[in-house]
Amino acid sequence: MDSMIKVWAKELPPKYGCTVNGIAPGHVITESFLRGLGDQVDEVTEAFGKETPCEGSFAEPEDVAWAVAWLAEDRSKWVNGDYIMVNGGFIMS
Repeated sequence: MDSMIKVWAKELPPKYGCTVNGIAPGHVITESFLRGLGDQVDEVTEAFGKETPCEGSFAEPEDVAWAVAWLAEDRSKWVNGDYIMVNGGFIMS
């Protein structure tokens, strides 16, 4: 994914006047995610809570949406070829 973003970030802006970036969300609490956890919700929440530096074990969809919305704004026009991790610090690169 990172390589694809970087290649497109070089090729597409001159031709289309756009930028190319990616969002890598962490664990986002959704109905389908909770269904997938089944009866292990409390155990998984506790485990992720210990490993996530930011408040909470899981992100709300809005926590990721702000990053997507920001990239769609003209104010982010100098952000190109980036892969933004939105995971509360669960994974740091």
